[in-house]
Amino acid sequence: MLYEHQLEFLNLIKQSIKANHRRIMCVAPCGFGKSVIMKHICDSAKSKGNSSLVIVHRIELVNQLEERGLNVEMIQTLSRHLNTADDYKIIIIDEAHLALASTYRKVIEHYSNATILYFTATPRRLDGQAFGMIADDIVISKSAKWLINNGYLAPYDYYAPKLLVDASKLELTQGDYSQASIIEQMDKPKVYGDIFAEWCKFAKDKKTIVYASSLQHSQRIADY
Repeated sequence: MLYEHQLEFLNLIKQSIKANHRRIMCVAPCGFGKSVIMKHICDSAKSKGNSSLVIVHRIELVNQLEERGLNVEMIQTLSRHLNTADDYKIIIIDEAHLALASTYRKVIEHYSNATILYFTATPRRLDGQAFGMIADDIVISKSAKWLINNGYLAPYDYYAPKLLVDASKLELTQGDYSQASIIEQMDKPKVYGDIFAEWCKFAKDKKTIVYASSLQHSQRIADY
């Protein structure tokens, strides 16, 4: 059973498809329930005799979506075996802000006759490349602020320490900062000290989410 705001978003996607758009960017914030929408779309396609596939880039997402009964494939595997891949009428690409990469473009071109839905919470790239190269329409859901104000997401307090990071030394690769340049700037005693001081100031002894640049970085923050 979909919430009203999810049903509204789903109907916007359907309207775009009915308007003959074949490459649709579907934008919804974290916590909106994108996987629920994907499930509904795939079930609807199946009921009409149409096959569907959800494409992801991490094994954790494969496990998460397969638990919901979705047909899922990793982009790394699919892009290498397109010559033996099944035919699909509906392709859903999760974390679609990555879809301008060559592996995704290869898959998109292969399924030129399919309807492709790009799901993402962040429809922008640091390298400035436009999604107009792969999408012909965009559908936008209710915002995270709306979800919080209407009781669908918990409110939160957000803090960021003033880190001594030289952003000019961060290198862009494929639309994101390279791990090497991030580690060089972030893996410093001063950075860990600033994070710890801010945590003590605002959230000591409370459950806290810290956004880190890598698994290694998160482990070192936790150790500190």
